[in-house]
Amino acid sequence: STPPPSPPSPLQPPSSRTPPPPPSLPTPPPQPPLPPLSQPTTPPPSPPPSSPTPPPPPAPPPSPRQPPSPPPSPPTTPSQSTPPPSPLPQSPLPQSPPPSSPTPPPPPSP
Repeated sequence: STPPPSPPSPLQPPSSRTPPPPPSLPTPPPQPPLPPLSQPTTPPPSPPPSSPTPPPPPAPPPSPRQPPSPPPSPPTTPSQSTPPPSPLPQSPLPQSPPPSSPTPPPPPSP
């Protein structure tokens, strides 16, 4: 019964031989995974584009400024007050008609 145990022992050595080679191969594959890490660095650039979006919010505030614009309209009324003075200068115009009176003398010539 003792001799049978001896055969199993020789099988073990060969099995141990095969494992060593495989480990060596797996080591190279780990390197490829490193490249993917570099990709994450690219995502950061994307955030910059998002920054432009914040500016739009400020645009809404301008709308409140529009309401103040109506007040300027009242000032326009004072400007109308200035036109009235213009009629005064027209008064001198009536004086010009008198000179035209000299024209009547021509009729006596006939």
